[in-house]
Amino acid sequence: MKRKILQKKNNLEEGFSLMELLVVIAILIILLSISLFNYDKFGKDVELENAVYSMALAIREAQVYGVNKALKDVGGSNVEDYFGGDYGYGVYFNRAGASSGPSNSQKFVLYIDNDSGANANNKIFDSSSDCSGSANDECYSQIFLTKGNYIKEIKLKGGSDWSSAVTVGRANIYFKRPNPDATILNDDGSQIYSAIQIKINSPADVYSRCVRAGASGDITISRTCY
Repeated sequence: MKRKILQKKNNLEEGFSLMELLVVIAILIILLSISLFNYDKFGKDVELENAVYSMALAIREAQVYGVNKALKDVGGSNVEDYFGGDYGYGVYFNRAGASSGPSNSQKFVLYIDNDSGANANNKIFDSSSDCSGSANDECYSQIFLTKGNYIKEIKLKGGSDWSSAVTVGRANIYFKRPNPDATILNDDGSQIYSAIQIKINSPADVYSRCVRAGASGDITISRTCY
């Protein structure tokens, strides 16, 4: 009898009670939830970082296209060059309204200023922002912001600091040879500014980044927005 009692006691000491098991499971669930939450935040931060770099690279691409021109002289007349003609290139931002597909705030346009007639060499993007149809011949390519990232705000600086900058719905940044400097214009090209800042937000505005470009052709990425 004594041996049986001792055996039962040993069996009880070797196992877990239901309460202990529930406590361990609860701790594991809490730790897993914290890990998944932090991983989700980290993922959104990385995706936003990729979005701002793609925008900065697009501006640099327009600068390279606009500056590196080498017209070929055939029969005494200048014809096509390496990128299509002696035109300027630029990037057009539009966060106002929506069009087919993603809203305008989730994309921007790399354009070539090759329109003719009244709009020739006006330095701005003359076509609609969805780059569709034959009328949109200035559209070189569209760049889309994925994973729900979007253009939150566009600011144009006219003075010496950002305190007097204006917030706009649309803007252009334009480059043309031989000058590597940028021409930063409002939507219709009626005013030139010294710098542009594009604020990009992650979904639900959890994170923000800003891409800034100055008239001297400098391009920067910052976690701090003016």
